[in-house]
Amino acid sequence: TKQLWALRQWGLTEYGGIFAEFTNRIATNGGSHNVKALLRDMKLTFPDISEKSLVSYLGAPAFVTENGHVRLRTDADGWPTVSPPQTVRGVFLNGDNEIRLAITVDVDLLRGSGQTVHPAVATALGVDPGQERVFTGTPDPLTLFWRVSAVSGASLGSLRRLAEHLKSQLGDTLVLAFNRKHGTVEAHPCGANRPPRQRLHVLLGHAHGSPADELARALRCQPHEVADVLHQRGDTAL
Repeated sequence: TKQLWALRQWGLTEYGGIFAEFTNRIATNGGSHNVKALLRDMKLTFPDISEKSLVSYLGAPAFVTENGHVRLRTDADGWPTVSPPQTVRGVFLNGDNEIRLAITVDVDLLRGSGQTVHPAVATALGVDPGQERVFTGTPDPLTLFWRVSAVSGASLGSLRRLAEHLKSQLGDTLVLAFNRKHGTVEAHPCGANRPPRQRLHVLLGHAHGSPADELARALRCQPHEVADVLHQRGDTAL
């Protein structure tokens, strides 16, 4: 199971993870499975898996849930609709082709963990589930990939080397400026103690007018809507 191990020579059934177990059960059940029965079977077989984890995997792009049954997604289904990228925390648009993504430098980033990228951002950058795209630039190219089994969106590889190259410290911000037309990326450091005007310039790529006007342009909204948009997407500090 998730937490119990055995020797391979004992010949027991090997646990393949929630996604693989779901896929196998759907296949052996004729291509579709009652959701309640599937969850009940998984809990009985693997009691050390939380129901929250099981339910979350039903939302992976590979699955489609209809009328209480789950099946594998087909080409005819297409991919789920996502929100515009500017509705995502830390994302700013600079012109028609540049998407700027602000990432906080935390303990996980500094130790080399991969970074999750919101589905709306991945889609805007031309990456659908099951795809990947390499963006050239920075000390090393950055690969954005989206597994069909992922429940939280797409991923970037480790940014540890990049943070070290830019001498970023815990609590700083890395701003990745992706050009979706040319497939390039530039990285810009933003220290936690930078003055607000300089910080805004790094986040947006420009800051020549009033802060409200500049943010409105980056968020595709009216200046009087900026505060509400930032609050709705979780950018309360900004």
